[in-house]
Amino acid sequence: RGDAHRTMDAERRDHDETWRRARDDLEGQVDQVRQHAATRAKTVADDHEKRVAARMEEHEATLQRKKADLAVESEQFQRKVLGELHGERQHLREEAVAAMRGKMEDEVEMVRAKLAQDAQEEEERLQLDIDRRLQDLASHWETEQDSLRNDMAAASEASTGARERSSAL
Repeated sequence: RGDAHRTMDAERRDHDETWRRARDDLEGQVDQVRQHAATRAKTVADDHEKRVAARMEEHEATLQRKKADLAVESEQFQRKVLGELHGERQHLREEAVAAMRGKMEDEVEMVRAKLAQDAQEEEERLQLDIDRRLQDLASHWETEQDSLRNDMAAASEASTGARERSSAL
């Protein structure tokens, strides 16, 4: 009877260790997916910011060319119109910068939202997989427990039967 208990305890410990290792492995996989999603989000955001900065430089170059073209015009025309254009140019530049900044922020937010959604979906998929595996492990554990109980009952009955036979002799 003591051997059966020791065997059952050893099997329970082995099963518990297997279950712990499987759970730790799944948690490690979830952490890797989260890290990958965060890295992807940062990379996409950084690339987008670089593209927007390049576009801003192009806009600034265009403004500089326009300014040079105005310098070619006559000084009299410049004195008359330059005062008006200076204010208008500043306003247009501010509007262009504000429009580009708003567009950039909207695009970055859309990319971040999509990446967050993708990460959430991946996390949910992994959680479902973890839940399924845990359910499988729990079911296996119950089956093992039932088998051990049956083995213990059979060993007990065999031991009782042997004692009855030896006392009858």
